[in-house]
Amino acid sequence: MTQIMQYLRDGPVSEDRKLARKIKAQSVRYIMISGKLYRKSFSGLYM
Repeated sequence: MTQIMQYLRDGPVSEDRKLARKIKAQSVRYIMISGKLYRKSFSGLYM
């Protein structure tokens, strides 16, 4: 989770292209609000 939070806050975080691509793909499912990480769902946010 920490890598996803770093990606959403700062952008790409890894020099390893394979890992960076994996984190980017996973981060699409999440959103940060006031420093807290929430998972997106089809109908809205899981809180």
